[in-house]
This record gives sequence, structure tokens and C-alpha cells, in this order.
Amino acid sequence: LGRANAPVVLLLLNPGFDSGDAEVHGRADFAKRLRVSLAEATSDHLLLGPDATGPGHRWWVRAVSGLARATSQVAVARGLLAVEFFPYHSVDFDHGHLRLPSQAFTFGLVQDAMDRGAEIVMGRGHKQWLGALPALDQYARLSRLKNPRRTTLSRGNWADVQAFERVVTVLRQCVA
Repeated sequence: LGRANAPVVLLLLNPGFDSGDAEVHGRADFAKRLRVSLAEATSDHLLLGPDATGPGHRWWVRAVSGLARATSQVAVARGLLAVEFFPYHSVDFDHGHLRLPSQAFTFGLVQDAMDRGAEIVMGRGHKQWLGALPALDQYARLSRLKNPRRTTLSRGNWADVQAFERVVTVLRQCVA
């Protein structure tokens, strides 16, 4: 979710599951916006937009609230690309051993981010991401969260506060 060339990339494992997801994803307007977002890769983060609703929107607003306070909701929506290792909803993640053709696109997004010097934040799935993209382990602009099981992009949950400040600086430039 987000612009393919976003200056900040958040690596996650997979989207969780909420019973309300099916209702939101089943709406024609949401499905159309999602398809456009994926096809064009130039749209702001879909679930952080002003017209977003549902469980995914609530999760994302909570997850980025620290960054949004330090910058703005618009800056985060514009400057953050969220990449899921296994981008399919599930209650429990147990798919680390699978490799699907669609993951080549996913891994390509992360490689492109490294090539352009983006700030990359390791949320969940550290082991899986390093298994798929070993170069991440040596990437200088990779930062980690203290508690990856609780995806909260806040100063207090960043393992390296200087990395949090770099991300804030980059995001502020997205609306300047």
C-alpha cells in the first residue's frame, strides 16, 4: 500500500484478519481504488486516506499515530509504502515456507527501495525478509522496531531513535 517510490518502506509479514475486512474489501468502490492503487503505484497509502474506513483503516491510523504526530497524516500517507511479505489476509501467519509468483513483485519493490536509498523499517517477519532478501541485513538504512509484534511507528518503539528522526525528516519533505 502506498507509492512504489515512497521514501519510507515498512516491511510487514501479512495483513491480519478481521471479520469486517470482507465487507470493506467486497465494496465495489474499495475494490476499484485498490486495483488502481496497485496498478499505478503512485497513489498515497490507501488505508490512510481521508475517505478510508473499516478495520484496516483503524489499524493503520493506530500504527502510524506516532509518525503522524511528528509529521502529519498526509505526510505519512504520501511517504510510506507498506510491503507485506505474504500479502494475503489470515488469522495466523504460517506461510513463511511458501513462495508465490506474486512475491517476486513484492521483493522487487524492496530491492528498488534499497537501490534508491529509502529508509526501510523492519516491522514483522525479520527472519522471512532476510531469507528472501539477504542484502537487507547489510543495508545501512534499515531500522527495526523494539517490539515488532506491536507495529507502532513511534519514537518509543524504534530500536534506534536516530533512525526514527531520519524517517520523520524524510516524511516532512513529502509535504514541503
